[in-house]
Amino acid sequence: MGVIVITGGSRGIGASTAEHAAQRGMGVILTYNSDPQAAATVVGRIERHGGKAVALKLDVSDVGSFEAFRESVRLALGETWGSTTLSGLVNNAGYGLFNPLATVSEAQFDGLFNVHLKGPFFLTQALLPLLAEHASIVNLSSATTRVATAGVAPYAAFKGGLEVLTRYMAKEFGERRIRANAVSPGAKGDADAVVAHITERGGSAFALQADMSQAADVVRLFDTVRTKFGTLDVLVNNAGVAVFQMIDDLTEEAFHKQFNLNVLGYLLSVREAVKLLGPKGSIINISSILSTDPYLASSVYSATKGAVDTLTLALARELGPRGIRVNAIRPGHTNTPATDGNFAGELGVKLLAGTPLGRFGEPEDIAPLAVFLASDDSHWVTGESIRAAGGVRGVGY
Repeated sequence: MGVIVITGGSRGIGASTAEHAAQRGMGVILTYNSDPQAAATVVGRIERHGGKAVALKLDVSDVGSFEAFRESVRLALGETWGSTTLSGLVNNAGYGLFNPLATVSEAQFDGLFNVHLKGPFFLTQALLPLLAEHASIVNLSSATTRVATAGVAPYAAFKGGLEVLTRYMAKEFGERRIRANAVSPGAKGDADAVVAHITERGGSAFALQADMSQAADVVRLFDTVRTKFGTLDVLVNNAGVAVFQMIDDLTEEAFHKQFNLNVLGYLLSVREAVKLLGPKGSIINISSILSTDPYLASSVYSATKGAVDTLTLALARELGPRGIRVNAIRPGHTNTPATDGNFAGELGVKLLAGTPLGRFGEPEDIAPLAVFLASDDSHWVTGESIRAAGGVRGVGY
């Protein structure tokens, strides 16, 4: 199936992409900058499962090194796969920085620019002679390009630039039948930025990648919590996915995708969390006003949130004797990366007209309620599903 280059392939999304690509029969050239051992570990995992992979050092901010890197890729292609061309390039390498606009230094600005926009531009240019016809270029973007988050302006700006660059790549490389797309996971860089924001202000935080619909990932996550902290005080079940389909278009895949994450994922998390939660522990499940007031085409998603409301009450009764409280929050029409574009046009006008407070919600409107439910101030509150929707009743239109 060809050979692909994945920058930043020694950890996180890059490492996971490398392993999944190898599982599909692709050869993998992954890059690392400062941690050769991590890269070797990924290569080892791929090889143990019958795949082939090579790790090469690359600093994506150093454009001057790209010509030599191209020759290293050419050599690896010939020696490992007996090939002369690449079938893909994944521009994934990057890092996050949480800093308000007023305090961003020129060095910080240039560092983010070099890695997230300049690097992918010139690396793609350098590797273009090796890309075969029908090859694919994938640029990793971020959800921060669509929903403004305070403190990540430079990072988001360059990711936005990368999305524009992707469209021009698709146009200019189309004659060679080379495809170019941007993927916006909104996870690693954003998570790192949040961790930085917390730690810079004296708090303690870490980010861990996990698919919350997969039991093994959930167990691994809570094992890490146990190792780092020993106990747990609060669990917020927030991960979720929505697929809007009219019933005529409903697929089993979309059904299971939503129930596996929105319902099973919550239950798996609670199962592991209760092993660490003590008396006064708090579990907060993020539901939705759609659990009681569903939109058109939201039958499955709304059903998952109805299930969340029900399991919240059931778990409150089950865990109450242990002193653990369980509550749910039902956000209304709220601007998040997941809802980007949902409130545009005529629908948005109708939704606003049905919202007494006259605007869409923001994450900052929901967070204080979660903090209240996490704190001792809510010690007598359990089994509740609380609306935070700006006064909306019904679907709001």
